[in-house]
Amino acid sequence: MGLFDFFVKKDLRISKIDEIHYSKIDKFFFLSNYFKPRKPLLIKEGADSWPLIKNWSKEYIIDNYGDYSCTVISDSRPAHSNLKTTLTDYFKNQDIERSILGDCL
Repeated sequence: MGLFDFFVKKDLRISKIDEIHYSKIDKFFFLSNYFKPRKPLLIKEGADSWPLIKNWSKEYIIDNYGDYSCTVISDSRPAHSNLKTTLTDYFKNQDIERSILGDCL
């Protein structure tokens, strides 16, 4: 592969990703058919029994991590991602935008 091969237009196709319910997969099957060949797999309902899933909500994040500083990325180019805010302010602004713009977001 040469240096300029990065600029060659490649045929990009959308392919279906395999899906499986977590109760129907075992470690060996996953490792040999997906992990080792680096093939994507959607494991459905795999995290449903995790304790955090029951707590994970906007209110939980604000109450426990609201002061955490973050960068809001609204553009795929990182240089344009310069909005710094807290998680609390991010969620409050998101709610305001939704109330003004409705379903347009």
